[in-house]
Amino acid sequence: MPLLPQYSATQVEGGASYRSRESAATLTIGPRGVMLTAEPGRFVAVPSDQVAALLKWNDATLTLIGTDGFRVLLDPAEFEGAEDALRALEAGTDPGLIVAIDSPGRAEKKPADPAGPVRPAARRRARWWPLWTVTAAWLACLVFAVVYKNAILAFGVWLGAVCLGTTLAQRALVRAVRARWRSGPGSLGPLR
Repeated sequence: MPLLPQYSATQVEGGASYRSRESAATLTIGPRGVMLTAEPGRFVAVPSDQVAALLKWNDATLTLIGTDGFRVLLDPAEFEGAEDALRALEAGTDPGLIVAIDSPGRAEKKPADPAGPVRPAARRRARWWPLWTVTAAWLACLVFAVVYKNAILAFGVWLGAVCLGTTLAQRALVRAVRARWRSGPGSLGPLR
């Protein structure tokens, strides 16, 4: 699977620029579209003619999604003086593309998990106990095969170890790929 681009290829020219209160990012809103620039050369743009949806969260945050999958999070509290431009952007968007969502748009404002965090040490212990049980049984069979000089049993133990090792390596690889797939660029990356 090829890597997806993290940033847009073309810029949105013209319009008004607003500095972020939280970072060095710059938001540009104009008649040709919206562009969020994290740093020079790294930007995400959604041209006006390529808007797939405008998510309207209940905390006045907007998320503009382009037809290429890129999205721009537009928080009026983050960009000083951008409130009027964001209202104009919402008013100028086709009503059929606006999706109202009854939850906050900013991650830190979303409610916490009521169950609380899972302790990593307990999760690790619970996951590895089958490995230790299988390893102990394998060692007992190996000792039995060596003591009683049983070649067929020794070969079976060796084959079992190879199968177990292959299975564990495959599980570790699948976990690593899933973790890599879930992680990725934040609000500047393509829609996942």
